[in-house]
Amino acid sequence: MSRSVDLFIATPVPLETVAETVAGLTGFSVSPGQPGTWLVRDGDVCAVLSENRHSRDGHPPLDRYAYSLTATAPEGTRPQDSAPAALLRQVGHKLQEKSGWMMLMVLDLQYRTVGAGGETPDSGGEVPSAGQEVPA
Repeated sequence: MSRSVDLFIATPVPLETVAETVAGLTGFSVSPGQPGTWLVRDGDVCAVLSENRHSRDGHPPLDRYAYSLTATAPEGTRPQDSAPAALLRQVGHKLQEKSGWMMLMVLDLQYRTVGAGGETPDSGGEVPSAGQEVPA
């Protein structure tokens, strides 16, 4: 079970524009990741910006958000006290202050990552990049 920290972002602009806006407003390193994703880094902390994977899986309150910036809280830490949560708070503050986009930060939205063989490996503090995510 992973403990995620998510910043959901509602805007009609393309994902690439969101990534450029995050980079421009925060000064954080933003670079392309896996296809359809952008990596947002501040030092050793990394979050993944992508289309909202929860918008079509039975989470109606999240349907209005086109994108999510997601990180995983390290094992043994409270998600709200983690470095990834601090990164998302900084991004959210800058976006809210300058863009006018609607956002929602969610701590500890739990999900299970299922690999091709059905295994559910520990993410080791990293955001899963492969496999299918299934709501817990």
